[in-house]
Amino acid sequence: LKDRVQAVQHELESFDPISLLFLRNLKSVSVQINGRYTCYKRKPLGDGQVSLLKEGKEFGPYILHRSGPIDLQPKNQKLGGGCEVAIAYRTDKAVEENHSLFNFFPIRKAPSPFAGLLIHATFLLEANREDLSNADEHYHDCLTDEIVKLLQSVVPVLAKTHGTASLGILRKSKDSGSSQSLAMHE
Repeated sequence: LKDRVQAVQHELESFDPISLLFLRNLKSVSVQINGRYTCYKRKPLGDGQVSLLKEGKEFGPYILHRSGPIDLQPKNQKLGGGCEVAIAYRTDKAVEENHSLFNFFPIRKAPSPFAGLLIHATFLLEANREDLSNADEHYHDCLTDEIVKLLQSVVPVLAKTHGTASLGILRKSKDSGSSQSLAMHE
C-alpha cells in the first residue's frame, strides 16, 4: 500500500500545468501533499491566448485554435458532446520537444508528430488512457483530416502574424509515433 501511495504522490507532484490547456470547464487544480499546497491555473488572456500558472509562476502564453463540434461518431460508441480538434503553440520562445497528443489530457504513449505543436482531439483511447485505441481506424483517420484542415487554416495566420520563423513548430518531432501522427505530419 505504501508503494501505491508513493506512486500517486509522485504523479501529483509531477503534474504538468499543460494538462489544463485543452479543458473548458476546469480552471484550476489544487493539490495538498504532506501539508504542502500546490495550485495550478489556466488563465484566459483573450484572442485565443491562454497562460498556465503553477504556484503563481506563469507559463505561456499559448495560442489556442479550436474546431468543432464536428459531426463525427465512432462506430459502436456515442460521444455526448460531439468531436472536436484543437491545436496550441507558443511563439515566445524556442520550439519545445516531445509533446504527446491530447484527448483533453496528455496521451502518454502517443507522441505528437510536430516538435512545437500541441494537438488535442477526441481520440478513442485504450482503457488506461495512455495510448490510442485501434478500435476504429476510420474514425481516427477522419479526426486526422480535421486536424489537417485546422492546420491549413492556422498556418497562414501564424506565418503572417509571427513571421515564417515561427513555422518551426511544424518541424517533425523526434518520436512521431502512431500512424495517425505520421499522417498528420505528411
